[in-house]
Parts: sequence; C-alpha cells; structure tokens
Amino acid sequence: SFVDNWVKIGLPAKKKVKEAYPDLGEELQHAKCEM
Repeated sequence: SFVDNWVKIGLPAKKKVKEAYPDLGEELQHAKCEM
C-alpha cells in the first residue's frame, strides 16, 4: 500500500525533503516526512 511504501522510504525521504524543499520551514518539512 501507499503507507507501507512511505514507511520504507520515510528515513531517506527526510534528507531528500530538506534538499528538495530548502525554502520550507522545519515544521512543513517534518509534516511532509511524517504524513
């Protein structure tokens, strides 16, 4: 499922989110990682 896949990529996604969305605040970055 989407959730299962998201859990698998969750950790590496955190770094990618910071690189892909450097203009977002920490809270928005965290929200994208945790959703």
